[in-house]
Amino acid sequence: MIVLDHICLQYKGSTRNILNDIELILPDKGLVMIVGPSGSGKSSLLHVIAQFIKPSKGRMYFYTQDVTDLKGKELDEYHRNIGFVFQNYNLIPYLNVEENICLSRNICFLNEILEALGLAKYKKKKVNRLSGGECQRVAVARTITSDSKILLCDEPTGALDVKTGNELMKLLHSIAQDKLVIVVTHNKEHAKKFGDRIITLEDGCIIKDTDPNPMCSFDHPFSEQRKTCSLFKIVNIVKNNLVYKWKRNVLAIVAFSIGLLTLLFVLGISSGFKEAILLEEKNSLSEYPLYISKDSQDLNTEIKQIFKTKKVHENSIEVKEGFHENKLTNAFIKELASLETYTHTIDFTFFYDEVCLKQIGTSSFFDEQVEVLKGSKETKEDELLLLVNQDNTIPLEYIHFLGLKKGNYSYDDFLNRKVNIGKKTYKIIGLVKGKEDSYYQDVVGLMTKQKTKINKKPIEVYIYPKDYESKQFILKHLKNYPDIFFTDYSETIKNVTTTIIDGIRIVLLIFSFVSLFVTMFMIAIITYIAVIERMHEIGLLRSLGYSKSAIKLIFYLENGIVSSIAFLVSFIILSGLKYPLNHLLFQLIGMDSIFKLDQHTLLLVFSFSILISMMGSFIPIRKIKKMSIIDTLKYE
Repeated sequence: MIVLDHICLQYKGSTRNILNDIELILPDKGLVMIVGPSGSGKSSLLHVIAQFIKPSKGRMYFYTQDVTDLKGKELDEYHRNIGFVFQNYNLIPYLNVEENICLSRNICFLNEILEALGLAKYKKKKVNRLSGGECQRVAVARTITSDSKILLCDEPTGALDVKTGNELMKLLHSIAQDKLVIVVTHNKEHAKKFGDRIITLEDGCIIKDTDPNPMCSFDHPFSEQRKTCSLFKIVNIVKNNLVYKWKRNVLAIVAFSIGLLTLLFVLGISSGFKEAILLEEKNSLSEYPLYISKDSQDLNTEIKQIFKTKKVHENSIEVKEGFHENKLTNAFIKELASLETYTHTIDFTFFYDEVCLKQIGTSSFFDEQVEVLKGSKETKEDELLLLVNQDNTIPLEYIHFLGLKKGNYSYDDFLNRKVNIGKKTYKIIGLVKGKEDSYYQDVVGLMTKQKTKINKKPIEVYIYPKDYESKQFILKHLKNYPDIFFTDYSETIKNVTTTIIDGIRIVLLIFSFVSLFVTMFMIAIITYIAVIERMHEIGLLRSLGYSKSAIKLIFYLENGIVSSIAFLVSFIILSGLKYPLNHLLFQLIGMDSIFKLDQHTLLLVFSFSILISMMGSFIPIRKIKKMSIIDTLKYE
C-alpha cells in the first residue's frame, strides 16, 4: 500500500507546481490507470511514487514506513521493492536481451516470459539491434519479472502495435491480481478496458478518481529485498562495456603502456645494475685493498660532495674538518698480523729520508703479481727490489735518493746499487714492475720481501682480502678499532658508479612520472566522458536498486582492468626485448644481465598503475554521487 499525503512538487528554479496537493491511497494490488493530457503531471507523479524525485511538500508512506526522506542504503532498498517501465526504455545497449532483463534478478521462468512477449528468438541479441517496439517489450519484461511489490509503467504500450499492446495490457492485468500495478497512459481505451481504477490528472491536480477510498491492508512490513547488484552482474557489465568500446580502450591502453614501459625500463635497469655491482663486488671488487694511512680522509664523503652544489655563505667562514690522524699502535699492527690467513697479503709502507720503503706481507702473492725486468725477485734481509711504473718510469725523488741525477738510465745502472736507509745499508738486486691489471701495476718504490723488524711505525697499510667473505670478516674485525679510519677502494668505486647511475635514474624517473601523470589526466577525461555518456544507464541501475558504491565500482573496475592490461602489455614488450637489451648493454659497458624485471619491481609498477588509474577516476566518478536518479534519467 502507498499513501500520498498532500504531495506538492515544484522543480528548482520554477514558480509553478507540477503536482498540487495530491492526496492518494493506493492499495497493495490492482491495476491503477493514470490518464490525462500531456503536461498534467502523470510521469512526475509516477517518479514521486518511485522516489526518483523528492516532493517539495507532503509525506509519502510505503505501508507503515515513511519513505519521504529516505537516503543511501534505505532508499536503494526501497527501489528494490519498485519495478519501473520507462517511457524511453532505458536499456543498456552493450548487453543482450537476457542480460538486460536479468539486471534486477535472475529469472527461473525467463523463457516463458520471452515467449509471451515474442522475444524468445532475440534472447542473446544485443538490444541496440532491436526495433523500438522490441526494446519496449524488453523493458516491460525486465520490470514484470522483478521481485517487486509495485510495478510502475510509464507509457508501456507507446511504441507497440495494437495487438502487442493489448497482449501486454492483459499480462499486466493478470499480474495486478497479486500486486499493485500503476500505468501512466494516453490510451483511454486501455484504461477503460483493463483498469481496476482510473485516476485523471489535469494541471497537477486529481480531477477524477473512480475509487478514491480503496480497501487496503496494513499487514505488509517494509520487506528487505535480495540485493540486485551481485558481483557477477557488475563484472558482466564491466566486461561487456569494455568489449563494446574496445577502440577507445585500446587507445587508452597504448597511452598508458608508454608511461609504464618507461618506468619499467628505468627500474629494471636500476635494479639489474645494482645486482651487477654487488656481484662485481663479490667476484672482483672485494679483492681491492683496504687502505689505512697515518693521515686518513673519508673518500666516500668527498666523492658525494662532488655531485652536490654547496651553498657559499657570504661574510662567513665554515670550519671544515681536516684529515684524521690514525694511531697505528703496535697492538693494532699485531692484530693485523692475525688476519693474514684471510688475505693475499698485508703490505706496510715506512717513510725514510723522503722516500718510502714497502714491506711485502706475502712473498708468493707478490711474485705472481710482478714480472722481472732485470736481476732477481728473491731478496735476503739486506736486499731490496725497485718497483717501477708500467711505462718503466720512477718518480724524481727516488732518483735523487739513489744519488743519481735527472736523465735516462739502463737497468744495470740500478742493479746492485747500494742504498742507505736509516742506519742500514741495502742493495738493489732486482728491477720489477706490476703485471697489467695486477694490484702492483701502479705501485712504485723500494720493496723488501723480508719480515725484518723495522724500528719505525708504518705510514700506510694495504690489506688485500682473499674473497668477499674474507673481506667481511676483516671489516668486522676493524670495527673493534673505531679510531682507525680506512679507505675501502671497492666501496669507493661502487659508490662513485651508483651515485652517477642514481642521478641518471632520477632524471629518467621524472620523465616517466610526467608521462604517467599525463596518462592520469587522460584517464580522468575518458572517465568523465564515460560518466556523461552513461548517465541514463546510471539512472537505470539506481532505479533498480544498485547502490552508488556499486555503480562507482563498475567504473573503477573498468579503469583498473585497462591499467592492468596496459601493465601486461608493457611487461610482455619488455620481456621480449630483455635479451636484445642486455646484449646491447653488454656491448656498450661490458656488464652482463643489466636489465632485470624482478618480482618486487613488477609488483611496485603494477600497484602504481592501479593507483594512477584510481586517482584519474576519482573526481569524475564523484559526479555520480552528486546527481539524483531523476537528474541522471533526464540528462541530455
